[in-house]
This record gives sequence, C-alpha cells and structure tokens, in this order.
Amino acid sequence: MVELYLSRLETRELVQEKNELLRRIARVFEERLDDKNQAFDALVNAFAEDFSDDETARYLERMAQATGRWGELINTANAWLPEQTEDKQKIRLCLRLGKWYGETSATPSTPSRTTSRSWRSTRTTFRSCARWRPFTA
Repeated sequence: MVELYLSRLETRELVQEKNELLRRIARVFEERLDDKNQAFDALVNAFAEDFSDDETARYLERMAQATGRWGELINTANAWLPEQTEDKQKIRLCLRLGKWYGETSATPSTPSRTTSRSWRSTRTTFRSCARWRPFTA
C-alpha cells in the first residue's frame, strides 16, 4: 500500500494532494504496520510542504508525542526557519514553534537533554520572530 501511495506522490503537483497522500502513508505505517516512527517521518515531510496545514500539524503533533520525538521536530522546524524567504511562511512556522514549545514545556515528564536544547533554541527563535514587523495578510 505504501508503495502505491509513493508512486502516486510522484505524479502530484498540488501541495494539498501530496500532503493527503503523505497522511495516508503515515496512517498505513501507524495503523497497519505499527511503525509510528515511519509515520512521524512521513508527516514531517508533509508539514515541510505547508506549515499552515492544520490537519497534518495535528497528526504530526500526535506522532511526536507517541514517539517521543518532540525535540527532533522542534529542531527540524528551527532549521527550516532561516530557509524561509516569505514573511508569511516565517510567521506561520514561528507560531507553530511557539505552540509546540508551550505544549512540550508544559508536559509533566522530565525533558531529555535534546529536548531542553530544542526549547532554548525555540525561545531564541521565537524572540527573533517577535521582532519582525507586523504581518498583514
């Protein structure tokens, strides 16, 4: 099933179609193959295509929690930030990072060293996002 979705993915041009296929791939990995790590990886790829895709973001958040890969997700998103050339994309990504930082720092479990570094990095990134000029749609 994954191979079929991957072959379809190569023929799609619209981001929404690609993300739908990547979410389907993630569902196969999660539900049929019991491989949440592969599901997480597919969702990271989908999120990289469109930071404003709420459905993908929610599923990615759930898989980050299930796999314990919040730190990796935050580090990856932080790495994408300097690559963004449009203010709108930077702001969307900063908002996600701020949300994730808030959610992961509020969890009762003790953070790992990697996650702690991610939080420090996110705080710095979020501060720089806050200095940007006001965004108008």
